Amino acid sequence: MRAFVACEEGSRTVVGYYYLTATSVEHEDVGLEAAVDFNQFNKIPAVYLGMIGVHTTYCRQGLGTELMFDIFRQAEEVANRVGIWALTLDAVDEEAAAYYERFDFQRFKPGSLEMYLPIDTIRAVNETRREADEEARLEAERLLAEAANEEAVDQQAGEGAPPAERTIGA
Repeated sequence: MRAFVACEEGSRTVVGYYYLTATSVEHEDVGLEAAVDFNQFNKIPAVYLGMIGVHTTYCRQGLGTELMFDIFRQAEEVANRVGIWALTLDAVDEEAAAYYERFDFQRFKPGSLEMYLPIDTIRAVNETRREADEEARLEAERLLAEAANEEAVDQQAGEGAPPAERTIGA
């Protein structure tokens, strides 16, 4: 098991956390594609999200979503190193299951609180986020360059202007 925490900026106060561990899934619990990809194994390897939590002060502020995206990054890293089929979890209740379904988690069986998200879906989400981050970075660079250019133009315009008149004494 590996635990991860999010702390208040500039402090050691924990405001969110999650833990991941290795697990495996029975062949009969997965789709045909996963069963074929991992047919040489008795069970199908996965990463299990054992717990995720956010301090009540920080609920409904996007921290849970950011933690989930960090979980996706961690799961992709594991998949790149050792190969896994999915991220799995057990929702504590229907409300939690509905939350995970917003991230495209699927139920192993109808009505079940055992859920999974295929690694291919996680990779697609991560790639979309990387592209969005890159677009935001490029836009920020463009705006900074534009502002620097405007400042340079203003400075050049000021160099040729006559000095402001001053009245000394009255």
